[in-house]
Amino acid sequence: MVAVDTPTYTYDAEILRWVDGDTVDLRVILEDVTQDYGFRFFEQRKKWVEDRFRLARVDTPERGQPNHAEATAFSTAAAPPAAKVKVQTFQSLQDKYGRYLGLVEPLPVVLQSDGTPLSVNQMLVDKGLAKPYFGGTKA
Repeated sequence: MVAVDTPTYTYDAEILRWVDGDTVDLRVILEDVTQDYGFRFFEQRKKWVEDRFRLARVDTPERGQPNHAEATAFSTAAAPPAAKVKVQTFQSLQDKYGRYLGLVEPLPVVLQSDGTPLSVNQMLVDKGLAKPYFGGTKA
């Protein structure tokens, strides 16, 4: 299992596109607002933010490296564009490019034997398409 700090926030999100095996553009739903004005008049608005996320605690091959295309294709198949997911993020944890780090869990959530949700992060490691990565210099 990919060891991580305890996630601080959990959001509903939608996959916009995979940039590579461990980088994804998400539409994160911040809240679902329904305002009741009475007289059977309702205003419904969804508030969201679109941003780029890096999968926490894993590293997939970069463009030009062996298995780059395979890792990207696997992530795309595990959570394709428009798929609904849960994303768990960590307070103030961003990479050097300003991307938020998170666990991306396809819906419906599948639980692992230890009771934690199965994430794309963990699936990549299990398939041998990513290495566990905890920051610092990459080997």
